[in-house]
This record gives sequence, structure tokens and C-alpha cells, in this order.
Amino acid sequence: MPLELAWSIWVVPFAALVLALLALAVVVVVLAGDRLLRLAVVAVVVAALPWLSASLLAALVVDAEVATRVLRVGNGPVSLIGPALLILLLAATGQLAQRRALIALAVAVGTASMALALGTELVVPGVRRVGGGMWYPRPGPWMPGHVGQVVLWAAVGASLGRGALAQARLAEH
Repeated sequence: MPLELAWSIWVVPFAALVLALLALAVVVVVLAGDRLLRLAVVAVVVAALPWLSASLLAALVVDAEVATRVLRVGNGPVSLIGPALLILLLAATGQLAQRRALIALAVAVGTASMALALGTELVVPGVRRVGGGMWYPRPGPWMPGHVGQVVLWAAVGASLGRGALAQARLAEH
């Protein structure tokens, strides 16, 4: 069965975002001096790129079943964006070495959530058409927990980083 595709205007913004994300990764790898910063940004890009690419493909796919599979695969790695942001924030504030257990927990939880997203219907059980005819995932019961890890781990990293910066300022005075 050949894959049936149809043009959609929704391809344009998603293609632009894919290109921008790839450009960000190239610029950071080439220009950023800190090895951990480069690694963290590349991890964010690697985790976000499947979602963007799946959304781009979903804008072209005609069949709902194919769109469901594509969006399920694309949404899987989203849960790893949060741990990547945590690593980025901890690296930026010099907290990486002290917080290895927390990083391991974040990566383990993100990986487990990704496995649920890829192997079950808990995150993306199906799709629906939105304005302009694009397929959009119908959220499953675990979708808020899955996507919420981006905010959770970024907030944890920001909180710990902010505390570390405050302590460093106090030590200077």
C-alpha cells in the first residue's frame, strides 16, 4: 500500500521550524565553547526534531491510521526534552556533578514515558482533523504527564540553578 500524501499549507511553518532547529544545533556545535552546553542543546534538538518532523509529515498524510502512527512516534521523545533542559540548566550553573542522581531519575522517567508513548495508546490514541485539514493527536490519559515533563524538569533545573546562583552571590559578599 503506497503512502498517500497531499499538499497542505501547514507544511510551511513546520518545515521552517525543522530547518531552524537544525540551524540552532549546527550553530551551537560550531560556536559554543562549553562541551556540556553543546551536548545539552543537541539533546534538546534530538528530542524535539522527531516531534517537528512527525508534525510536518502529519500535515501531508491523508490516512488517519498512518497519521496516528506518525504522531505517536513523533511524540515519544518529547518527554526527553525536559531532562535535556535540566542538564542544560544544571551545566550552566555548575551543578551537574552534584546532581547526577537527579539527572539519572529525570532520564529514567523520561525514557519510561517515551516507551509508554511509543508502545501504547496512553499518549496518542488517535488523531483528529483541525482547521486547514491537518491531523492533530487526540490526547490520551498520559499526554499531560508525558508533555508535562518538559515543564517539570525545566522548573526543577531553573529552581536549583537559581538557588546555586544566589548562594554564589552570597559567597562573594
